[in-house]
Amino acid sequence: MKVRVAPLQPHSLAFGGFDIQMITVLKATREAGVDVERLDPWSRDSDYDVLHVWGLSEAHLPALQWAKKAGKRVVLSALLPYLSPRARLGRIRALANGRARRQREILGAIDRLVVVNTPQAATAVQLLGFPRDRVDVIPHLVDEQYFLARGSVSSGDYVLCAGNICRRKNQLRLVRACQQEGVPLLLVGDVLTGEDEYGRAVEQAIAAARDARWILGLPPGSPELLSAYKDSCGAALVSYHETQPISLLEAAAVGRPLLIADRAYARQEFYENAVLVDPSSVKSIGIGLRRLVENPERYHPPAADLNRCTREAVGEGYATVYRRAIERP
Repeated sequence: MKVRVAPLQPHSLAFGGFDIQMITVLKATREAGVDVERLDPWSRDSDYDVLHVWGLSEAHLPALQWAKKAGKRVVLSALLPYLSPRARLGRIRALANGRARRQREILGAIDRLVVVNTPQAATAVQLLGFPRDRVDVIPHLVDEQYFLARGSVSSGDYVLCAGNICRRKNQLRLVRACQQEGVPLLLVGDVLTGEDEYGRAVEQAIAAARDARWILGLPPGSPELLSAYKDSCGAALVSYHETQPISLLEAAAVGRPLLIADRAYARQEFYENAVLVDPSSVKSIGIGLRRLVENPERYHPPAADLNRCTREAVGEGYATVYRRAIERP
């Protein structure tokens, strides 16, 4: 079984968390015994069985069409919207502007669809009409070092929030809530491109707070980032929109309780038991912070689900997906 993997876009032009996951999954699947490599678009070597593409995008359509003509099996990993009135309205618009037809062409060319959690599997079936027996749920991969630190005793009293600084992630309200409740806060992340004004507002709020710090970016998987998780008393993310934030998975793997905005992305099996708050209300976030600090043991996600995020589990999961794709009649 030979697999070749293609990204959504050239990494020299755009690179983000989805691409980081693609690279880590590639390595994990290789460790699971699969002959998997990056697809070289300049090479004429067609000696492989499965084409694995990342992202439900029209950009993949020509490659998928040629792959099917060549008798290849196709696996697609996608981040889908959560079922909501807004998502259903978006689907209606897609039907009107022709985008849905092109999505159907993509879905018709693939043998297995991989999503990151059970709610997104429901989206694939109910919104996109993809057969449930060809949908596989494999969560984001969390580096082994976070699991090795599980159960470590926290030496700090601060709440950690890791991620790009931007309006969508709503750090400004989190800073204000921590200030009001007297809960120390550590922000880790760079200002997202185009969010300079918001970044300045966060900087000013941090400067005015008693016990708030901001570290401008730590490399993913760095010892410093791991220490930030280990020394925290919990992790908070009050974003308005997310899919499956890796920062929450990492914090949970270390054994820290979670505080999350009460949005669709919070209601997935890997974040069960988290404190849920209204992201538009500083008061609600503050009440949630107090609950997290006063009763942390109540808000730990289930370890059994988190174990599905290990390198071994994710690698074996994709190896199984490739086998299922090849075995499909």
